[in-house]
Amino acid sequence: MHEWIANPPWYVPTVFAAVAVIFLMQGNNRQNAKLKYAGLGCAIVAALIYGISHFLESPHERVIRQTHELAESINRRDWKTFSDLLDPKVTFWLYNGKQNLRTGAEKSAENVGVRNITLSNMILKNEPGSYVIDFSASADIDRAGYRVPTNWRFYWDAKTYLLYRIEHIPNPNFGNDAVFSRLVRPGSS
Repeated sequence: MHEWIANPPWYVPTVFAAVAVIFLMQGNNRQNAKLKYAGLGCAIVAALIYGISHFLESPHERVIRQTHELAESINRRDWKTFSDLLDPKVTFWLYNGKQNLRTGAEKSAENVGVRNITLSNMILKNEPGSYVIDFSASADIDRAGYRVPTNWRFYWDAKTYLLYRIEHIPNPNFGNDAVFSRLVRPGSS
């Protein structure tokens, strides 16, 4: 329900606005106060729907924002923000737990020289208890000497909005081996 209130379909406020215009015009032409008030009421409802959706962040918008924040935290090497977005029991490849992943991400980002991460092609799905977002990420990799495209799947908890699982989705250009071979193994320097 919150998603519908915070992010209503575009046509909902548009229909109310159109009905408001029709009622106001008809009320004015016929000098009918009831039609004018009905038009004014519809205009207020349209403005309220637009205003609420503009100022209230929906769960989907929050998940998308936090996915961007996670990528940006890697770009800035802001490991506190990175860690704050992770569930204590987050899992990715050989990394289990927030501290383990944070340490691995720090070492791997420096080791490979990840810079300028950009996200695109985001597809968000609701699953029981979570939001799953598939997206493409491109980054400049100093060690590779070129921009590398990768695909990812993040699982965000629907209650805490913390990232609890990360999966790399292989693509023809950059498979699992190409990603995992560049990551620092847990417990190594």
